[in-house]
Amino acid sequence: MGEICEICKKNPAKIRIGNHSYCFDCHNEMALRDMGIDDSFTYAKNMSVIEPNGKMHTFEIEHIVLGSIVSWEANEIDGEYRFRLISDVDEDGTAVAQKLFRKIVDGVCSKTLQEHKSEWGTSFSLKSKGNIQIIEDEDNDWGPAFVIDGKKFTPEEFAELIKGYVSFQMQYQIKDGSDKLLGDNEYLVPVKISKQGLMEELETALAVTTDRGGFLSYKNVPAFDELFYKILDKLQVLDDALEREKAQEIGRAIAKRLREVEHDDDWFPVGDIQMICRIVDPYGTDEELQRYLEGEE
Repeated sequence: MGEICEICKKNPAKIRIGNHSYCFDCHNEMALRDMGIDDSFTYAKNMSVIEPNGKMHTFEIEHIVLGSIVSWEANEIDGEYRFRLISDVDEDGTAVAQKLFRKIVDGVCSKTLQEHKSEWGTSFSLKSKGNIQIIEDEDNDWGPAFVIDGKKFTPEEFAELIKGYVSFQMQYQIKDGSDKLLGDNEYLVPVKISKQGLMEELETALAVTTDRGGFLSYKNVPAFDELFYKILDKLQVLDDALEREKAQEIGRAIAKRLREVEHDDDWFPVGDIQMICRIVDPYGTDEELQRYLEGEE
């Protein structure tokens, strides 16, 4: 913006609300104060990571409060690495910052490119798995480009990276930039997830933990939850694959079935439905959660 924050009078303004311009720090302080939350987001604003080859990457760390969520970003100074996290506004800021720092280290140290050196220079090819960030290239009319291992590639350059895989097929999954990175020893495993399949798993879990009349005793709730967590894991996979509408549809169906179960437990099914909400609507309001618990659309 080229402006200075109108509150602190020293930091560059990075957000405009109406006719007012603020830096992130002053905006965050106001937003948290309006919600009655103390600002516990204390962390190092700069971080450096040194690769095994000795190359150093320095990042500027920022966060911005956006209603009930906080968006965290780490942008490499004089480089292309970008890392992002989303947290709840009432999460401990120090703990979230540590998660972001861990993501930075993992992202810098886990390589997607294979480097080839010869007497004619250095070239790169793509490994069989890894992480690729899709960006808008301000140097090329804001067209699409790819950032891999902190290096920017145009679509034409990306095609050169994968020419060694001609006759192969690429199975891909697009994920939000704030999601966890794929690590060196982690792989994408095909998992079939459908509404019918998860509902059948739910009925099986209920069948083995309820009596013949369908009554769930508080004594059997831990056994049910152990089976239910496996269903939640698959629901999380579906949501992570940017299939949130489908995940929400299945989540509502599961919640509806749980509300139908007779029981004598103090927390069932409220605790289970809250876990569903944290997956399919992680930043929903208390009112939205209550509608979910009561079965309202």
